[in-house]
Amino acid sequence: MRCEKAEKTINAIWKEWDKSLDVNPEYQRLGGIWDEEKKQKLIDSIINGMDIPKLYVHRLNKIDEFGHELAVVDGKQRIEAIRGFMDDEFPLASDFKYTGSNGHRVEPKAEPRAKQKFSETSGTYQEVFKELQITTVYVYTDDEKEIWELFQRLNSGTPLTPAELRNAIPGQMTELIREIARHSFFEIPLALKNKRYIHYSIAAKLIRLEEEELATNKDLCSVEDKGLDKMVRDNQHMEAPKKQALLDRVTENLEYMEKLYTSSSRALGTTTYGRSYPQIHYVFAKRIKREFGQTPNLEERLASFLDMFVAKKHADKLKDEADKNPDLEKFKSLASNGTNSFPTMDGRCEIMRTLFSEWKYV
Repeated sequence: MRCEKAEKTINAIWKEWDKSLDVNPEYQRLGGIWDEEKKQKLIDSIINGMDIPKLYVHRLNKIDEFGHELAVVDGKQRIEAIRGFMDDEFPLASDFKYTGSNGHRVEPKAEPRAKQKFSETSGTYQEVFKELQITTVYVYTDDEKEIWELFQRLNSGTPLTPAELRNAIPGQMTELIREIARHSFFEIPLALKNKRYIHYSIAAKLIRLEEEELATNKDLCSVEDKGLDKMVRDNQHMEAPKKQALLDRVTENLEYMEKLYTSSSRALGTTTYGRSYPQIHYVFAKRIKREFGQTPNLEERLASFLDMFVAKKHADKLKDEADKNPDLEKFKSLASNGTNSFPTMDGRCEIMRTLFSEWKYV
């Protein structure tokens, strides 16, 4: 790996990099994480000559199919903030003050002011801002592992989620997680947006469940982050038959779940009814299909039960303690062991199974 430091103008980051820089290489975390206040502070720092962290970009050994010559390794949120300000997506902060301390002092009447968007600043200052410089480090390497290692090191002091860190690990298991997360189940029945790669987190859990069943014939295991991290590292060079088997098994069950958890279903969580946990429903659906597979209209019955179950949980919250349903109370209390632990998932699935077997479908 070779690194070269250079100064890049704001205008180049805005215009020159518009087509040539890939801001979404697969190891990167999602964008849109910074709120407006954080973006405004960055722009304030740039305008007033305060030091900001360097940008790290990987110079690719060849132009990719999208015309990219570069890929951002570190600085994605900063680049998005700079571009957002230039595109008038947000204004300067209400308490912004221009100091001119970066050596680019302009006439008072041309100074940028609080609450101004970029296009509202004077033409004189717009030209000054475009020529401000950001220290950039160009990284030269053909080894994907070196880029992953650099990404991990640069982000070791920032609050990346476990899913974001796992996504930066190259290999067959990471590719499989990404592929499963593109399944239509994550777009329609699942109420969770893919913020901070939560879809990747869920996909990894479902793969881990199937990996355990392939190895031990048991349909349940812990799906906590430590185990998921190990699964990804251990399967960087996973053989094609195993990868295909895991893909087929997860896909088959997700397609079955799509019949139960439709766009109108509340079972996987809503704003009103609270968050649910797809990995529990994944195991529950498999167990019910195996045990009650010969039951007439099973899918219709199961979908109706799930809506009833969610409604009962919500209604139980509003009851006095003495009137609460003991099974639903136990279902809630099991979460004290962690929602991804074996005892919690097994206990919750068993409660749902018992209630389904006792439920009288009309």
